Amino acid sequence: MNLAFTAKISEMNPSMIQSSSSFDQGEMEFQVLAEIEGSIFLVEPKLKIAKIDWSGVVSKDTALKLLSMGADSVEHHNYKRLILNRANLIEFETEARIGIKKFLKMRAKRIAHLVKKMAIITPTSVKGSIFSNLITSAISIIIPNLQFQKFKLEQDALNWLILK
Repeated sequence: MNLAFTAKISEMNPSMIQSSSSFDQGEMEFQVLAEIEGSIFLVEPKLKIAKIDWSGVVSKDTALKLLSMGADSVEHHNYKRLILNRANLIEFETEARIGIKKFLKMRAKRIAHLVKKMAIITPTSVKGSIFSNLITSAISIIIPNLQFQKFKLEQDALNWLILK
């Protein structure tokens, strides 16, 4: 794994570098494809995992760009496992929440059958948790057959995602 990249990830989310007995994390190599206003879209090509690391206060423009990249990775590049990392999320702006719900109804619902699993890492802030729970509730209502689970630690989410 690229050491410079590992250092950057560990600064954002220390749980990423915890050890695990379930798999050799050294075999994973996430590649940053976009960074917009502090939030990041990454992929792990070998395991076909796409990940969004939400950070701070997320605008509608940022949310929709990153979600579109995630949907493209599922629809056009066969990524079957997703991580929505909200550990550093403070909140989604009002317009972002509205845009996310529209996105879920239109595009995400259409491609949800292509997704094997989605892990959601819960925010550490109370305000972030409130907004995260609203979006998670919308996901479960709009896409009821999607297999997803919430986690506190990214390492636990990764372990769950790669289990067959």
